[in-house]
Amino acid sequence: ALNSAEASYSLMLGYIDDVDEVYLNGKKIGASGGFPPHYHTAYNALRTYHLPKEYIDFKGRNVISVHVFDEGLEGGIVSGDVGIYTNRTDKGLVVNLRGVWNFRITGRRNTRTLVQEKDVFDLMQGSKEGWEKISVPGPW
Repeated sequence: ALNSAEASYSLMLGYIDDVDEVYLNGKKIGASGGFPPHYHTAYNALRTYHLPKEYIDFKGRNVISVHVFDEGLEGGIVSGDVGIYTNRTDKGLVVNLRGVWNFRITGRRNTRTLVQEKDVFDLMQGSKEGWEKISVPGPW
């Protein structure tokens, strides 16, 4: 049972063949590989996803949803230790940056322009439109 809002939790799903997306209470917390039409396998990647405290219902029921795509042969959660673990190593952090972040992609692909302090200020002061919530650590 997730009974301590003071602890930090990770979901370990072992190895999944081939691709996965994982949700906690309807909020995406991680993914590995790529679903079609941009398929790429992540069969050999150990799945460890942070469970953001903001998404956990410490007084009720929590639902973990694992969406899996398999290209062929063996498929699904195929091996490894599957469970929810506390992160004891987080206690030593001065500032723990795990959790839910506001995220937005700016600029164009393949451009290598430096971000100026003014650009960051403009993003912070600008419209909240176009931002999404993501769980960190996790891919985007």
